[in-house]
Amino acid sequence: MSIVMFLAMTFDNPGRFVAMILLVLQLGGAAGTFPIQTQGKFFQIIHPFLPMSYSLYAFRNAIAGGISNALVTKSFTVMIVLIIVFLTLLRLSMDYLQKHHLRDVSLLNDNQELLALEVDDQSRLSSQIQANIKKENAESEEKKHE
Repeated sequence: MSIVMFLAMTFDNPGRFVAMILLVLQLGGAAGTFPIQTQGKFFQIIHPFLPMSYSLYAFRNAIAGGISNALVTKSFTVMIVLIIVFLTLLRLSMDYLQKHHLRDVSLLNDNQELLALEVDDQSRLSSQIQANIKKENAESEEKKHE
């Protein structure tokens, strides 16, 4: 989660995109659905570099009970180090963005503009509905006169 937060807060929408790609890679390469030995060569290569791999090792040990204490220790160490590193990077990037007055630059923060788009859509839809009703009424009047 700290990796996703760092990417999203620091790089805005491109960071969210990279976080989504990381998620997709982890779903295939962390060996959560199938053993890593049955995965393709690409996923076998990236497997040791994916954070989800280490959380899955810890979950498997918790479920199966005592597979390997060394593996659990390694998994927790890797996850804690990743959390510390990415929270530190997040803190540094937030300090940088605040010093350079970029803290409110996100495209998703402009709620007034988004609300204006919704209001425009609603008024356009209402006028279209009214035009359709008038057209249907005019057609029904023509049929009555025939």
